[in-house]
Amino acid sequence: MDLIVLGICGLVVAELLMRLPLVASVRTITATAGKAVQTVSCKSISDHWKERVLPIYALRMGLTSIKAFAWLLLAFSPFLLLDLVWPGEAENGMMARLLDWRVMLGLTVLCGGYASLRARASRYSDAAAGVNSDYSALDRFLHKMVLGVPFVSEMVHDIERGAFLKSAPDISGQPHVFIAGLARAGTTVLLRDLHLTGQFGTLTYSDMPFVLAPNLWSRLRGQSDPGALRERAHGDGIQVNAESPEAFDEVYWRVQDGEAYIRPDRLLLHTPSSDVVSGFTDYMALILKRRGKTRYLSKNNNNILRLETLTLAYPAAHFLVPIRDPLQHANSLLRQHRRFADCDAFTADYMDWLGHHEFGRTHRPFVFDTPPDGDPNTMDYWLQVWIDAYRHISRISAENLTVVEIEKLATDPSVQRKLAKKLDLPMLDMTEMRPIPRKEVEPVDQDLVAEAMRIFNALRSVDGF
Repeated sequence: MDLIVLGICGLVVAELLMRLPLVASVRTITATAGKAVQTVSCKSISDHWKERVLPIYALRMGLTSIKAFAWLLLAFSPFLLLDLVWPGEAENGMMARLLDWRVMLGLTVLCGGYASLRARASRYSDAAAGVNSDYSALDRFLHKMVLGVPFVSEMVHDIERGAFLKSAPDISGQPHVFIAGLARAGTTVLLRDLHLTGQFGTLTYSDMPFVLAPNLWSRLRGQSDPGALRERAHGDGIQVNAESPEAFDEVYWRVQDGEAYIRPDRLLLHTPSSDVVSGFTDYMALILKRRGKTRYLSKNNNNILRLETLTLAYPAAHFLVPIRDPLQHANSLLRQHRRFADCDAFTADYMDWLGHHEFGRTHRPFVFDTPPDGDPNTMDYWLQVWIDAYRHISRISAENLTVVEIEKLATDPSVQRKLAKKLDLPMLDMTEMRPIPRKEVEPVDQDLVAEAMRIFNALRSVDGF
């Protein structure tokens, strides 16, 4: 087990060495030294000028050397942190194992091989999840190492907290916005239109795979081209690139408290402890530091499971629950389920790591009382999923929870103005929001239809949204 952990840390160190500007610093030192040597050996340069320029070269080399040493310490920090959290006895602790020549040789071969392969691989793609051609074998390995290994996820988050939390903004009492609803309710387009106001900070595809360390990852990856817009894997016409916002904060809940609500065949109601919620507040602050904002914007369908806790924890925040025609909504879920039912293994793992279990091969239904019955390849099943979710929401009494009828929001300017006023925003420019075309649905149990419409009509009449 010790060797496996050391190997994982070694790969993280190798990745950091390739990402950090350490090589650039060494090149700067070498180039400056070369210029100094040329200056000294050049007979056409006066001694007076040499006396003036050589101290400048020396200072530049000294400062760059200090910077290179700092990058080197940061690159090897995973080993230092590992020795702190897993010290053991002096003679058999992690540091002692690391200094064993056989371990050092093994790590050198492992990391050297990884670096060699990594250098030949295509650069990391910031495009949308599920477009498998954008992920090389090494890209997939990096995702698996960072998102799929809980120890690594917690480690990078701890480093992020230690390095950046003190300088993060105070976000207490801010009117943050949480969007939570079943997938295919219009949550993504609502997220994107609110994000376009420029009032909010949130996670984007550029934060992958280090979503728990957005500031650290930003420093490592530096400036990069967001890339061309392309349609995401859902086939719904939504165009994304590296700077597009998306729902990634579920990774925090999964890593910190996943055992409390994630089961192999379902997701349970989640009541996180005050410590876990406090940690999430810190995580929001870190994301907002990364974006230079003070209001957080979240789109997380799984927050349905913890709405009661979150609405109490953040009384100044707004919780928006998009809702649409139950039959059309269930039909959309059915079509997406079939679309992702035979996805490849990496896409399935990716969905698991992000906590996206709404449909497809990794589907795990929300269970509030009893799990939905029947075949997920039928309308009856997905209409029951809809009924269970929105019946649960209808029972939550919270002044900061607002149901938004997405079809009205797409077409009625008065609804748009009302929502903008509620969120203390300028007039919303619904660039992404558009009327949802109605599609033909398969046969469905009429008793389920009646119950769904009863819940739908009750929710849509609550506050006129």
